[in-house]
Amino acid sequence: AISMNTNLRICSSDVKSVLMYGSETWEVIKLSTNKIQMFVNSLYSQTEMV
Repeated sequence: AISMNTNLRICSSDVKSVLMYGSETWEVIKLSTNKIQMFVNSLYSQTEMV
């Protein structure tokens, strides 16, 4: 079994980097970054429940 700390580190590094890939070419607005952060937070919550 993978520890909770490891799960959160994987989620933070891999998932967030995939979601933000190419973001420097986007016309990023606060709403977009907030939505991405909300999604990442939901992944954290799901990871904690497992």
